Amino acid sequence: NDLLEESKARESMLQAELRRINIKMSECLKSNEMTCANLEMLKDEAEAAQEVISGLEAQSYTAKNEVHRWLTAYKQECNKSKVLNNRVADLQGNIRVLCRVRPLSKKEQREIVDNRSTPDLRKSIQYLNDGRIMFYGQEYEFDRIFAPNAVQGIVFSEVSSSVACAMEGQRVCIFAYGQTGSGKTYTMEGPSDDRGVNYRALAELFEVAKATSNEMEYTFDVSVLEVYNETVHDLLSKNISSHQQGLH
Repeated sequence: NDLLEESKARESMLQAELRRINIKMSECLKSNEMTCANLEMLKDEAEAAQEVISGLEAQSYTAKNEVHRWLTAYKQECNKSKVLNNRVADLQGNIRVLCRVRPLSKKEQREIVDNRSTPDLRKSIQYLNDGRIMFYGQEYEFDRIFAPNAVQGIVFSEVSSSVACAMEGQRVCIFAYGQTGSGKTYTMEGPSDDRGVNYRALAELFEVAKATSNEMEYTFDVSVLEVYNETVHDLLSKNISSHQQGLH
């Protein structure tokens, strides 16, 4: 009887263990099915991702070709622009003299109003055309004449082709000449809200350098000199002895 009870107990334990194993196997099968389903899903996603990558690679290749085409067209246009700038410079001449007539100051206007004997210079000037002017009955001719209402941008546009030539390696010099109070500083420097030729020329130089930085590297050196009483003053030099140098 004891042996029979022990045998039944062991059989019961084995059956319980078998049920546990069956449950475990069932769970493993379900997990395996889910894993297979996940693998199929990941496979589908990988295939979809590969299709997207292939499409992006095709778009990238097309974009590179398009960029190359536009760069080629841009270089061709730059070369055309250089040729045209050189042609404009040749047509305009190597040396050009421009005349800018400044408006009367408020003080000068008050003097004309208060003192009728003060001559009104505006009446003694006649603008014949863009290059010819009559002053006190005497005719003068320039490459271009700017009336008092000419704005800074118009003045700079007349010399901007020279700035382009400078970026192509040609030597260019732009300067203003006239007596004290004639408007040289205003034309070349200008106020902070309406810059003159100097600032606009530098801005264009830097803009061209930035636009062509992929194909050309520029180095800019700046010197600031002042000529006063036939003496050249180097305004950037730290050596006092080199600040002044006589003209010969």
